[in-house]
Order: sequence, then structure tokens, then C-alpha cells
Amino acid sequence: MISVQRITSFDKTEEQVCSCVRPEKYEDLFRLKGKAIVARGAGLSYCNAAASDNALVVDMRRMNRIIHFDAVTGTIEAEAGITIGELNAFAIAHEWIIPVLPGYPTITLGGCIAFNIHGKSQYKVGTFGDWVNSIALFHPAKGETTCSAVLNQELFGLTVGGFGLTGIILSATIRLKKLPHHGMQIERHFVSDINDAVKLMKEHSDQFEYVYSWNNLNAKGSHFGKGIVYLEKYVTGTDAPVKYKNRMAPGYRLPAVQNNFFVKLMCSTYYRLESMKSKKYVSGVTAGSFPIYGKEIYFHLFGKKGFREYQVLFPFDKWAAASDAIRILISKMNVSVALGSLKLFSGPTHYLSFAGEGVCITIDVQESKNAIAFFEKMDVLTIQYNGIVNLSKDSRLSGATVSTLFPDYESFKAGIHRADPQNLMQSSLKSRLNLRL
Repeated sequence: MISVQRITSFDKTEEQVCSCVRPEKYEDLFRLKGKAIVARGAGLSYCNAAASDNALVVDMRRMNRIIHFDAVTGTIEAEAGITIGELNAFAIAHEWIIPVLPGYPTITLGGCIAFNIHGKSQYKVGTFGDWVNSIALFHPAKGETTCSAVLNQELFGLTVGGFGLTGIILSATIRLKKLPHHGMQIERHFVSDINDAVKLMKEHSDQFEYVYSWNNLNAKGSHFGKGIVYLEKYVTGTDAPVKYKNRMAPGYRLPAVQNNFFVKLMCSTYYRLESMKSKKYVSGVTAGSFPIYGKEIYFHLFGKKGFREYQVLFPFDKWAAASDAIRILISKMNVSVALGSLKLFSGPTHYLSFAGEGVCITIDVQESKNAIAFFEKMDVLTIQYNGIVNLSKDSRLSGATVSTLFPDYESFKAGIHRADPQNLMQSSLKSRLNLRL
């Protein structure tokens, strides 16, 4: 049954009225042959990648079964609509773990593949697509196809990080990582500026499973990026199962309380509270798997207007100059940054995926005209220092800018056309990025 729904991007800056269906079984899905469609999972991407004015939005969340699990090899096959929290809990119960986890547990398996997401340890385990063995794909003109690194290779490469534009992911087989212990030791290391944070992260990246940071980008001068580096590794400990719920939706009804004063107070208070806690503690692996879960109030406080996020990856040899340029730009434009965070990346680039070698910095600001102007200048800075932007976290970039940022833009665009020559896979993101030939 087709229903009409108002779909809003996670950052709350895009909203569309869409025609939607929620298939219960494969027969329901296959009835959509010949129709323009787009798949939707949890709806937690920062842009409307799973919304369209012209296509039927296919909600995949009822296609959520585990199909097969091999406890010896650590491979698991599941339908695309299963949440990554459910899948990871199953893996942990069998002494395995998903190597690459997003920040929130209700994101679906299909969503992780479609955006080729990264986790807290990209420098060590790569992106989600690096752990995918095969994908079952449905296209409304071609029916069902299986693709992998050896079978239908181009289609596989385009589907991993392909924003759902090659077809609807029905299921996937992924490799798990053996779980050494059920405890996670977390250390807090306080740093005086953003470059000290990167230096510390590089020094400890080989000894720890996860390395990331929180940074106060409102701090001035030589203390820009003052913050905390978090180092995590597996240790002996106890764990407890968690029943995850999607707690994000209520935030759409809250009034915004973010302003310059509040943002700066929030950042200084967070730093102060963290400094009062133990510098080292042990958590259960399950509880520590999803850093955003339980902290949803942060997103709620932006209110109905929402926020903007800029996540950019700079090559290591450009990082010092790029970070200094960001410091100057934030000060010059008087932008209050609600969140600053760093991660280390390694590995090759892949079409329009957020992948490569370097330092990743995340910047959150309140939605406003000033935020748009700031991010437009960030685009110029990113191009200047050979960076790339995470398109899953951006609801603003144009196709022209993306084509400049990503060297493989034209190759990806041509590949999407070969996979979907009739343009039956449609989305707002596809239109904005000008990916239709």
C-alpha cells in the first residue's frame, strides 16, 4: 500500500513529501519492476539520499532477517533492512564483531553499504565496503543480480558507496572480526591544541583499536582545538546486551537553544566535566560500540531548523596548513562550532566515497545564513588543500563543486549511467549532485 509521508533529512535542512511503500517480502518488492524507485533504511543520513519527488520511496526495514551465519569463518549474510545494532549484537553473542560501525545502532546494513561508512578506527580497518563479500541487488528493469569483487565487479564497486543509485540492496554477506575480549578500555588524554591531538593520535594508533578526539574549535589562538583524545582497546571484561531504540525523532519538536553563547558554554562545560572523570575506565563492548547512542539530546537541541555538518578529509602533508586556515576562517566569520572532532584515515580513495589517507575533521554548526557562507568558504579551502567531503553528511554541495573535489566524479557518473541507463533509481541527492546523464 502506498502512503504519503513527509521525509526530513537527519540534519533537518531538507524536507520533501514522498510516496512510500514498505514491502513485507520479496514478492512485494518485485512488483515494483519498471517503476522509478529509491531505497530507504533508517533515514539517518544527513541529506535526503532516500527521498524523491519523482520516485517511489521503498522502506526496507521489514526486510531484516539474518539469512546465514558461519561461526567458523566469521561471515554473515543478512537482509539490507536489519539494523547494524541488531547485527552487531548477534555477532558479539557468537564471539565476533562488525569491524566498521557507524555512530548510531539503528542505521541499516544497506545504508552502511550505500554510503560506505567509516567508524572510529578507519585508519586500522578501512571502510565498511572493505568487509563486504557480496551483494544481492534488485533493479526495477533488470531484476535481481549478485555482485562481488570477482562477480560483476564494476557493479559491486559502484554499489559500495553508490548512494543506492545502482539498485536496491536486498542482502549482503560481510566478514566479521574475531572478538578478543568483551571489555573495552577507554583512556582520555587531554591536549592543548589541534596539532597536539593529531600527533598523539599518530603515536598511539598502532597500540589501540579506536583512536578519535573531541576538540574545542572555539578556543582562540594557540589553543585552537584544545580537547581530548580517546584511545580504546579490547581488555578482559563483562558485557551486557542492549535493546536499541531510535531516539532521534523527538528532536524535531524541540525549540532550538543553540546560540553563540550556549555553544561556547556547552563546549567548555563538556571539557570541564570530562576532566573530572577517571582518565581510564572499562566499558562493555556492546555499550561502547555506538558513541552517539544515549547522547541524542545533542541533536535535539538544534531544534526544528537543524544544523550543518562539514566532514572533510585532508592529506597528511596538507593537514598543518589546512587546519591553520580553518582556525583563521572560524575566527574571521565568528562561527560558533558545536562539535569538532578528529580521526585518522588510511587506504585508497574509491569513487565518491569518503575514503583515503589523512586527517578527518568534523565541524557542526547551527543552521543559518552564516553557516552556509562559512561552509561555502570551507569548500574553497578544501579544494585548495586537496581535501574531500563526506557526502553523507552534507545536504548542500552542488554537483559542480563535487566534480571538482572528487577526481573520479565523471567515472562514477558514467558508471551509474551504465548500471541504470533508464534512470529508474532516483533520489534528491542524485539530482543535486547532477549524476544523471
